Amino acid sequence: MTTFIIRRLIQAVIVVILVTLAVFLVMRILPGDPLYMLYTPNQIQEFTDEQLAEIRHAAGLDRPLLVQYVTWIGGTLKGDLGRSVIHKTYVSDEVAKRLPITAHIGVLSFVIGIIIGIPIGIISAIRRGTWLDTVVTSLANIGITIPVFWLGMMLIYIFSCLLYTSPSPR
Repeated sequence: MTTFIIRRLIQAVIVVILVTLAVFLVMRILPGDPLYMLYTPNQIQEFTDEQLAEIRHAAGLDRPLLVQYVTWIGGTLKGDLGRSVIHKTYVSDEVAKRLPITAHIGVLSFVIGIIIGIPIGIISAIRRGTWLDTVVTSLANIGITIPVFWLGMMLIYIFSCLLYTSPSPR
């Protein structure tokens, strides 16, 4: 059992390294200059070549890819997720600000899932082979196979566009 756990941990570390490497390389291979995420094209035209070189140096974009990757991973392991391009604040502050709401939604979903799932599972087990069992099993299989990103977009569309009625002005 211990060797199985150690083997799985080694595999997990390898997968994490490969995924972070893939994400890093894909972000660097994309066409365009990373400075366009920080500044508008009009702002960049106003900079001199020396200023652009200084900005690239400050951001670490003039270093080799391997050095950039190691620096990025090192910062991430220390909890430094960098600065938000949009908000110009630290990403860790943005995550900390949104974490309580995310935790609340997660706990609420878990509780609702338990309240609904366990009784329906018990009923389905008691009435095995009936139409109720077939319906519950089919719905469970559909729920498992639906891609989460698609379901999220559909729920946002349904609740924000179709069901939301703006209050009428008085």
